[in-house]
Amino acid sequence: DKDKHNSFPRRRTYAYTKGRAYVPRKEAHINEERDRGYHSGDCKFYINAYCRKRDNLVYIMKINGEHNHPLVKNINMVAFHYCKLTPEMHDDVKLLATCGVRTGAIIEVLQVKYSDKFIYSRNIYNMVQTI
Repeated sequence: DKDKHNSFPRRRTYAYTKGRAYVPRKEAHINEERDRGYHSGDCKFYINAYCRKRDNLVYIMKINGEHNHPLVKNINMVAFHYCKLTPEMHDDVKLLATCGVRTGAIIEVLQVKYSDKFIYSRNIYNMVQTI
């Protein structure tokens, strides 16, 4: 819901986006199509939040923490925050790329040197391409 005066959102619901039950829209030849699978599980997780006008703080009104699927155990492999390269990694990639080291070898070096971080190869390929 948005405020009438300044269209600032006052109420918001955060829900699991793939949490609805699968309902096929096709009628014909469903059995002849390839079975790609569907990542839906009718998950009930949601959070209701509210922002009051007078103090402009966000309040959590209701949380339904019920999941009917396993949660990700290694969040640093999927969360965008953990995808970023540190400044030290940037320096290492720049050094190795300017020395003519192939990208696959740069990825291997970073995986050994920074074993506690998950290295996204796409980030390294993009960075080497710009160098």
